[in-house]
Amino acid sequence: MSNMDKNKFTIVVLDDNAFYNDILTKRIKSYTDMLSFAFNKDYKFDLQSYTSATDCIRNLKKDTDIFFIDYFLDNKINASDLLAKIQNKCWHCKVVVISNTKSIGAILQVLEEDTITFIYKDEDAFSKSCMIVDEIVSSRN
Repeated sequence: MSNMDKNKFTIVVLDDNAFYNDILTKRIKSYTDMLSFAFNKDYKFDLQSYTSATDCIRNLKKDTDIFFIDYFLDNKINASDLLAKIQNKCWHCKVVVISNTKSIGAILQVLEEDTITFIYKDEDAFSKSCMIVDEIVSSRN
């Protein structure tokens, strides 16, 4: 991996709630800007945001590093329905399921995969999301 590639990160946010999607995307954007400034690095973050699962999967790039996905999406689709498609397109990406579901069965079904993390959608979800971004960036540097 070249130095240029080492500093390039692709992050995808998929949440059909436009308000929550916007807040999470802005929080991650703010955090990635801070990372670049704080470490005086030439990081390049490609941050993509989607409210439609169909549009997101159609545009998903194989070099995606982190994929934040709400568990329950539009048209009765859930994160479990999309995991195989996500992992087939970007097999190395970190998938982070964010949800306010209290159904432990749904959560356990998703967490069977080693590359998947679950974050409960509460006031700590934004900071936990940023910490995951930090872990991925730190693991390369």
